[in-house]
Amino acid sequence: MSSLQARIRCLEEHLLARKPLSGYHDLPFAILRYEPGEELQLRREVPLLGRRLEEAGRRVTVISLTQVMWECLEIHDDLESLFSSEGLAGVDRVVEAVNSLMERGETFVQAIAGRLRGLDPQKDIAFLVDTGGLFPFFRSSAILNRLHGKVAIPTILFYPGRLEGAVGLSFLGVFPPDPTYRPNILCEV
Repeated sequence: MSSLQARIRCLEEHLLARKPLSGYHDLPFAILRYEPGEELQLRREVPLLGRRLEEAGRRVTVISLTQVMWECLEIHDDLESLFSSEGLAGVDRVVEAVNSLMERGETFVQAIAGRLRGLDPQKDIAFLVDTGGLFPFFRSSAILNRLHGKVAIPTILFYPGRLEGAVGLSFLGVFPPDPTYRPNILCEV
């Protein structure tokens, strides 16, 4: 069994036991970290985990963060010209423009929260996947912080990155470790 499979099994046991994801009642989030090179394996494992949880009576909603981001961006008419100007303006300009188009992330966060609104915290679980596709536009810590108070169901962020120390997460192993994540990092084996 690979390290990722061991983490997935640990997460499954945690969710089936209905253990709280956090010590805070209004922060129903947790992070399952995996190495960026395990992305394809994760994509195989998540649907299998979802089926096992559903067979045990839970209901799983899987949200591709990359897909939500693109859906939010597609409503803007000038999106194609924005990306075609990347060579002239540079990546930093494009990142800033994308953030502006998405109202500094609020449109994106509202789209995620909207997909989870009305779900039952006793039955439903959300998986936030395809997190790596947010690079370089959004940091996942900002997304979870902005979802705070907007989501009531247990929500797992599948996080591609490295763990440094007890809580220092480095997104894709590219950014310096961020020790400000409030959600628990589950199943570090």
